[in-house]
Amino acid sequence: MTDDLETGSPRPAARGTRSRTGNYLRALASGYVVAAATVVVGLWLTPFTLRYLDRERFAVFTLAGDVMAWLTLLDLGFVSVLNSRAAQITGRPDRLELDTLASTTFFVQLATAAAVLIAGTALVWWFPWFFPLSAGVRQEATNVVALMVLSSAVTVVSQTFSTLLFAHQQAHVDNLLRLGLVAIRAALTVALLMAGVGLVSLAWANLAATAAMAATAVFRVRKYLPALSISLRHFRWAVLKGSGRIGTWFSLGGIAGVLIVNLDRIVTAKLVSVETVTTLALTGKVYVLAWTFIQLATGMARPALAQLVGSGRLDRARQTYEELAALSGGIAITLAACLWAGNGHFVRWWVGPQNYGGAALDALLALNVIVHAWVLPNRAMLAASLASVPEHNLSRFAEGALNVALSVTLGQAWGVKGVVAATAIAGVASSCWYLPRLTARFFGVGWLQLHRSHAARLALLALAAASAAVIGRVVAVDLRDLPGAAVGSAVALAVCAPALWFVALNKTTRSRALAVVRGAQG
Repeated sequence: MTDDLETGSPRPAARGTRSRTGNYLRALASGYVVAAATVVVGLWLTPFTLRYLDRERFAVFTLAGDVMAWLTLLDLGFVSVLNSRAAQITGRPDRLELDTLASTTFFVQLATAAAVLIAGTALVWWFPWFFPLSAGVRQEATNVVALMVLSSAVTVVSQTFSTLLFAHQQAHVDNLLRLGLVAIRAALTVALLMAGVGLVSLAWANLAATAAMAATAVFRVRKYLPALSISLRHFRWAVLKGSGRIGTWFSLGGIAGVLIVNLDRIVTAKLVSVETVTTLALTGKVYVLAWTFIQLATGMARPALAQLVGSGRLDRARQTYEELAALSGGIAITLAACLWAGNGHFVRWWVGPQNYGGAALDALLALNVIVHAWVLPNRAMLAASLASVPEHNLSRFAEGALNVALSVTLGQAWGVKGVVAATAIAGVASSCWYLPRLTARFFGVGWLQLHRSHAARLALLALAAASAAVIGRVVAVDLRDLPGAAVGSAVALAVCAPALWFVALNKTTRSRALAVVRGAQG
């Protein structure tokens, strides 16, 4: 990822020449800083919260977040279309086209926010009765859902602005601003919990952070894109229809994402118990945090990929895709192995042995990280290019539907382990092989020609990582708490880190990485 072309910003003279690589690295580095801060705060805040909330109430907030994800699907994919098209426009600057696209999307999002509030009203009534909650928790659950519906509406309205910044590779600025919001959310949560507000404290803190980020996004767009005009006079029905045709497919993919990512806890609550959701969430917490780091590597590259496609540089886009596939897959395998080796000791020390789901559940959660990391670069490439949109999202929907069927079937037989295993099986049976095929078709090459090199290297890394993880867990078996977690993970890392560098990444990618590091130091 060493392209030195300008980003195509609507105000290049004022902003100066900025390379795609520079913007990508700024976004990635700042994203990792925010993710690291979120990890530190989250790891401290979770046991603090459990002092004030029991396992059922903690699970309620987790489930409410999963249910809220369904409301975001009402936008019908317009924001996803804006993300890709706005980034492509930066490769061939067209102010009028951007004004029209942004204005049409914004007013659609306003209407969507109203729909979110209406649908959310039904969810406020439905939530406490759908899940088997105790009578004393139902009113608190109702209040939490109401506040989170309001947060969802605010998010929908602000998405146009945050998407424009992301498409112009300005995510690094907002990432830095998020640091302050992490502190604000944590401080509000602590203060409200200590004041005796209870479960609703988490929802109030979430709403405050959401509103602050929305205001920040609007301010940043006005500052960075002062020539942008979002007005009803730029609204175009033709753009609405065109974006709607593509966006509908993205919406289908969004539904699939909810079925894949958010279903396990909901099914667990219905088939097992609400309290088991807390066990699942806390056992899998480190994998969720690791997933954040993996997603950043591919997500922050999406605008650059769209710009390369928009400027016709498909060879460079293909090279960037291959680098991302090796990098994200290698990082996922390494993190999954190192975390599994120490997670049992860590969770027992962090939140108590009653909240750890066991080595088998732990391993299945690690496997899910690897399976979905394999799909990420393909999703980024296909979304950035707007290639094979129907096939891409139909495949994701098929994966989601298969996940539902398998989760219910395996969940009834094996409980929470069956639910988590279903997610991995559904991914391997669908998107893991079909999306790479679509990516190869976009580049006009065969599947094996595009993927065999980095796939073979990642397979070798996976074998080494699995062995290292087992050895690390065995070595640390007689230790306890943090020492056990540290030793287990360190043993796995000692094997995985060199294997990641010398096996997963080829010589060209290593040279590029070293050049980037030398450039950053210079």
